[in-house]
Amino acid sequence: MAKKNNSQNTGPRHKKRKKGGAYKTIIITAVITVIAGLALFSFFGGKLTTLYPTTHKPIKPTLTHKPEEAFKDINLFFSEETGLYLKSEVRRIKKGSDTDELSFALAELFSGPRSKALERTVPAGTKLLGVTLKDDTAFVNLSKDLIEKHPGGSSGEMQTVYAIVDTITLNFPTIKKVQMLVDGKTTETIAGHIDISGPLYADRRIIKD
Repeated sequence: MAKKNNSQNTGPRHKKRKKGGAYKTIIITAVITVIAGLALFSFFGGKLTTLYPTTHKPIKPTLTHKPEEAFKDINLFFSEETGLYLKSEVRRIKKGSDTDELSFALAELFSGPRSKALERTVPAGTKLLGVTLKDDTAFVNLSKDLIEKHPGGSSGEMQTVYAIVDTITLNFPTIKKVQMLVDGKTTETIAGHIDISGPLYADRRIIKD
């Protein structure tokens, strides 16, 4: 009976030892797994960050700027203080086609001088109705204000005519002659002194440097 009781008492204690050893094994395995995971993360984490960075430099947008408009300087001709000669005044106009540039130049001429030492050569109110180029000749169509508002006098008429002709021919080398029209028609004179019925060449003799 004593032996039987001894064998029965030793059985449960043996099973408890096995269970305790299993728990230890599980805990050790879990710790090793965690340590290995941390080690792998620290090893590969830096490489993954390099391959797939979490922070990026901001991308600056490419700005497209509209090119500035090109300009050119020209010489306009106005009456100097004596009223006998023309004198140039530099003005800046936009670049464009030949007819556009001619229109810009004449619009500036018709607006009058900026210098107080100069006088306008084209009557105020004169309008440019159109510009046509044919070979080396510019056909300039002007409103009848050119005639109706002109103050008269041979010197004044000459300055009006050559202020227009010289402004065109001396700033645009491909244009050699200017045919002035009034309301689309040729006319003999502006004020009875200078023949403008045909194309006119530049006249530098009237220009005072």
